[in-house]
Amino acid sequence: MIDKERAPLIERSHNERSLRSKFSPKGHTRKPSGDLPQGGTPSGEFLDDVASLAETADTLASNLASGDSSNLPSGNLPVGDAAVPAAVFKNKTEETVEQSLPSTGPKLRSRSGRVLVPTVAATLSRQDLDYLSPLTSIDEVVSRIEKIGYWYHEWTRNCTVIKIAEGSFGSILRLHNKTDPTQFTIGKLMPLRARRGAGSKTSSFTRVQDAASETEMLITMSNYQGFAEFRRAEVLHGKLPPSLKHAYKKYNDRHPSDSKTKVEFGDHQLWLFLEMSYAGTDLEEIFKKQSRKKYHLSVRETSDIFWAVALALAIGEAEVRFEHRDLQVQNICIKRYSQFIKTQGDEERLGFKKYTDLKVTIIDYTLSRATLEDSRVIFNPMEDEGIFKGQGDDDSDEVLQYDTYRSMRQLVKNSSTTLTKGRINAVKWDTFVAGTNVLWLYYLLKILLRHTARHNEREDLAARQDADIRSNLEQLCLKLEPESSERVNYRSALELVALARTEAENPSRMRKGTEDEEHKDAEFY
Repeated sequence: MIDKERAPLIERSHNERSLRSKFSPKGHTRKPSGDLPQGGTPSGEFLDDVASLAETADTLASNLASGDSSNLPSGNLPVGDAAVPAAVFKNKTEETVEQSLPSTGPKLRSRSGRVLVPTVAATLSRQDLDYLSPLTSIDEVVSRIEKIGYWYHEWTRNCTVIKIAEGSFGSILRLHNKTDPTQFTIGKLMPLRARRGAGSKTSSFTRVQDAASETEMLITMSNYQGFAEFRRAEVLHGKLPPSLKHAYKKYNDRHPSDSKTKVEFGDHQLWLFLEMSYAGTDLEEIFKKQSRKKYHLSVRETSDIFWAVALALAIGEAEVRFEHRDLQVQNICIKRYSQFIKTQGDEERLGFKKYTDLKVTIIDYTLSRATLEDSRVIFNPMEDEGIFKGQGDDDSDEVLQYDTYRSMRQLVKNSSTTLTKGRINAVKWDTFVAGTNVLWLYYLLKILLRHTARHNEREDLAARQDADIRSNLEQLCLKLEPESSERVNYRSALELVALARTEAENPSRMRKGTEDEEHKDAEFY
C-alpha cells in the first residue's frame, strides 16, 4: 500500500519518467524504478539518527570545546539500517529474452539468473563477454551489448548530441530533444580498458570492475536527496562514429586550455554509457564565469550550497556508509528550481535555514565508497599515485584539492592499516572512515568563501544578517581546518550536521550569541 504522505513524491517521479521516455532510443525499453521516488528524502532512521545525536550534542559540544575526546563514542558513529535501494528495475521478461537467443550455444546469466543477449557476439569472444560480466551482470544495465555506431544512430534520431565537459575517465554529453531543445538529458561515455592488447593498460581508460562499482554507486545513491538521478546504463563496442568524433573535436577547439580529449579509438574499443538527470552547472564552471564577469556568490548562496552538500553526505553516511573521496568543485552541480516554493523541507526540519532557490547535487562517484544492502562494499582501490602527488598552481584551488587527497589517504591509513610481520600493509580503502567527508567539507567551504562577495555597503537589516552568516561560516571553516588551533574533531558529516542543528536551537552553547534579536534568523550553523 502506498504511503499517502509519499504519494505526491511518487506521482512526481512517475511524471518525470514519462517525460524522460521521450529520450529513449527506438527499441530501448526504459526500466521502471518502482514506487521509491528518485532523489527521495532521508529515511526515518536517518532523521532519528540526527535527533539522537542532537540529544547528546550538549555533552559532545562541551567535550569538543574543551578538547576532551575521552567521552566521545569510539569506532564508527551509530547509523541507521542501510536503506534498500529501489532495485526493482526490470528488463525484458526472461521468456522474451529466451526466444531471441539462438537455439544453440552457451547462455550467459546475471547474478539474478537474467539471460544476457550479446547482440555483437560475432565480434566479442566468450572471454570478452566473461571479462565484461561485472558490468553486464548488474540488473539495471541494458542486457544487450551494441555497436556504438548503431547506439549513436538511434539516439540522434530524436536528439542532438553535444559534448559539454571532460569528466573523470569519461566525456560528458548533453542530448537535446530535437523537437523541444529545452528538454535534455545528460550522459557520461567512458572508454573501458581492454581485456588484453592495445588499451588494456591505458591509464585514462576505466577498469571494468571500477566501472561496475561506479554504476552500482550511481544506482544506489540515486535514491537519496542531493545525489544524481540514475536513468540508464549500457555497454557498447567499437570506435567512435564520425559525427560523435566531430563533437569531441569541437569540444577540444572550444577548450584549447584543457588537455586534448582522445578522439581516435580502435575498432574493438569497449565503452560504458551512463545516463543521468541534468544536475546543473558545476561549481568549477561557475567560478570561471565569475572570473570573466567579475561577480561573486552571495553569502546566502554560499551558505545554501555548503549545507546542502553537508546534509547529503550525512544522509549517505547514515544510509549506506558513504564517502565521496573526490568532492572537488567539478563534482558539485548547481541549478535553480524552476519555481521556488518556500516550504519546510528537510533542511529546515533539521535546523538549517534555506535562503535561495538553488538545487545542489553531488555527482561523479568514481572514487567513492559505500556498503550495499547485501553487505558488499564498493570502493575504488585508489591505485593512481598521481592523485596524491599533484601540486596545482600557486594560489589556485587545486593546491587545496591535492592537499585534501593526501590528508584523506593519511586519515584512512591511520584508521585501517595493520602490521604484518613488522611491516605496514597497504591502505585499506574499503574501510569506512567518515572523517574523509569532513576533510572535503573543509575544502569546499574554504573555496566557497574565496568566491563569495565580502562587503555589503548597505546598512540595513539584510546587510547585517549577511555579515552574521559570513562570520558564522568563517568560524566554522576554522573549526574544520586541520591545522587550526580552533579545530574541532568532527568525525563525520553526520556529527557535524547534528551539532550544527543543536547550535541552531541553542546558539549560546558553543559560541557567543548576539544580543540583537534582529540577527537571530542568521544563526543557522
